[in-house]
Amino acid sequence: MRACGWSVVRLVQAAQDQGRLRPGVQPQDVTLVARAMVYGLARVWENRHFPEWKEERPATEATECALDLFLGSVFTG
Repeated sequence: MRACGWSVVRLVQAAQDQGRLRPGVQPQDVTLVARAMVYGLARVWENRHFPEWKEERPATEATECALDLFLGSVFTG
């Protein structure tokens, strides 16, 4: 897990170096929120909570849309 975490940090820092992070976004914040979001979505999927949360789309579609929304709010281009 530690190696994976460091890879996320490096990817986010590379995006910042390339000017692809939105202004004011801090790499350490992106890393924490990305990990928490993926962990939470995985738990919701694994525990089959999407219907309980009134999500009508298939779990794959709902998860993909949530991740796209997150990425679009953090990165440019």
